Order: sequence, then C-alpha cells, then structure tokens
Amino acid sequence: MFRSIVVLSVVFLAFVGTVYSNGATLLQQPTVSKTTIVFVHAGDLWSVAREGGQAKRLTTGPGRELSPYFSPDGTQVAFVWERPTEKPEVYAQVIGAPGAPLRLTNDGAAHVYPSWSPDGKSPAVWDSLGGSGHQQNANILALITPLGGPERRLLEWTGTAGRISWSPDASWIAI
Repeated sequence: MFRSIVVLSVVFLAFVGTVYSNGATLLQQPTVSKTTIVFVHAGDLWSVAREGGQAKRLTTGPGRELSPYFSPDGTQVAFVWERPTEKPEVYAQVIGAPGAPLRLTNDGAAHVYPSWSPDGKSPAVWDSLGGSGHQQNANILALITPLGGPERRLLEWTGTAGRISWSPDASWIAI
C-alpha cells in the first residue's frame, strides 16, 4: 500500500513537472482511480493516465468545475460546476465518453464536495444554506442519486463544510 502511494506520488509529480516546464500553472484537486487521474486546471477538469502521458480536457463551458471525485468503479467523476448565473450544482461525467455531463442536483442550493458511496449508488454532497433566512454557514449533508432526482437530507450542520469520507460498508459518513 505504502509503495503504491509513493509510486503514484512520483508519477503525479513528474506529470506536474512536465506541465510546469511547458508554462502551465496551478493544477488542483486531484482524484485518482485505478487507471486515471482527474484534476482541475484553469477552471476545467482534465484527465491523464496514472502512468503519465498527455492530459485531455474532460469539461469545457462557462464558469468553473471544482472538487472532482471518482466513482468507486472509476467510470465516472462527480464534480461541482459553478456557472456564472447559477449556484454551484453537482454533475457527473463518464470518463472517455463524449457529450455533456449529467446534472445530478437542481435545487438552487450551493453544493460542495461530492463524494461517492462505496457502492456507487448514493453520492453525498454538502448544500450551503447561508442567507435567505438561514444561519450563516448553515449546511445540509444530503444524498443524491447518480441519475439525478430528489436529495435525501441527512444532517444540518452549522460550520465549515469539508470533504466527506465514507466507511467501507457505507454505514457511516465522517464529516
């Protein structure tokens, strides 16, 4: 396990070095599957094989894409898309498939930090409720479906929302 982490770190740092030597800057928020690394650069999502190689743009469009997170099987990545005229919503993009990403949320709340459940059936996300009658820094932890649809609210939290971690059997969520 430790060796895998070291190898992955070396590959990612070598890739970052290559990109920096070509004049590009600011690679952020990497997420890793068995075969692919997805990261944010210049407000878009990019992918590259874990072994290295040429990065490919996954998303384009107005606004910026943030917080990518792979599904457990590595076939899709959930992310937050901040469009200029909308609150941030959660989308999913199938890796290697053409076409627009699928919108998973559409409720007007500002969403952050999507995280897939271990079985891939229920991504969790934070909904920011700040303003409009809610206490400042009020957040809802909610489950969403991979095909879109209504959220299942689990918890209201007053404070800073952070990354969500699932237990291996999906019976617990650490916040």
